[in-house]
Amino acid sequence: CVGCHVISQDSTKVAAVFGGPDGIGGVVDGVDGGRYLVRPTNVRWNFQTFSPRGDLLLVNYQQGLRVLDANNLKLVRQITREELGGAAAQPEWSPDGKAIVFARYPADGSGKEVMARNVGDIAVLPWSDGAPGPVQVIVPSRKGEEYHFYPSWTPDSRWIIFNTGKVPCGSSQGGPCNSYDARNTRLRLVRATAGSAPLELRAATCGEGLSTNWPRVAPFTQAGGKLIFFTFSSRGSYGFAERKEPQIWMAAVDLQRAEQQPGQDPSYPPFWLPFQKAAENNHLATWTNRVLCSAPTECPPNFDCVAHQCVPLQPVPDVAPTAPAAP
Repeated sequence: CVGCHVISQDSTKVAAVFGGPDGIGGVVDGVDGGRYLVRPTNVRWNFQTFSPRGDLLLVNYQQGLRVLDANNLKLVRQITREELGGAAAQPEWSPDGKAIVFARYPADGSGKEVMARNVGDIAVLPWSDGAPGPVQVIVPSRKGEEYHFYPSWTPDSRWIIFNTGKVPCGSSQGGPCNSYDARNTRLRLVRATAGSAPLELRAATCGEGLSTNWPRVAPFTQAGGKLIFFTFSSRGSYGFAERKEPQIWMAAVDLQRAEQQPGQDPSYPPFWLPFQKAAENNHLATWTNRVLCSAPTECPPNFDCVAHQCVPLQPVPDVAPTAPAAP
């Protein structure tokens, strides 16, 4: 079983967990998925995130964070709980490399990062010259009422999309508010500054009790930086098909509206992604900046494999023959 995974910004590396929760981690070639760059050995983690250059890999295991060399998985730096202000889960490195967002365990939080219970606060750890700065709590949890999890950066590193679970969260794992497959959740957006008020993404959430979890923001913007897209899992219905299992959906957010009209919902209604079979149980989609390849057969129709990248074929110009000039 290959569990949670992440792709480097240049799409050349894929870090993944093998064997499910607390599994052994490895790094696979982004061009050839059958080739290991670093074979799984004895390094374990549950979540991981590459630095923007792809040279470092931040891993999350036993509620802690460690920075590894992405080329050999050797330890570069242990981030202490004192530096984090507590235990950590579900980290993501900002696209500009200047911060790490994570879900921090509050006093009543517990459990493995994948199935964290009563977790947590949305917190940001500044990062500069290989060292962390003082943690900023962006959205604090409210004990017995609301817990926040699965944070993801926007491409400009200024906003964070995340989940909020309202107690009782109704997780399939039972017990306290569990971050894994929680049902009573909603999607929200917040500026990555302490004290900022979260904005409700009501249109994207598209109803109550639908297990809207695992948001992941696309690494690019549209409309001059105004528009972003993100994926998430949901039990929402598609047409006449009622979904019993969570599947991957996509929605857009207008960051300009979020900036200038914070009283309005900046999100758009989601759409179901059609590459999924009806009975599949899908949670986490991971974005890539480009589709890499080793042969043209790995590319979509009308694309060719050039320098390990799928590029559109150039159409043959439709030029009518010209008549010879009169003598």
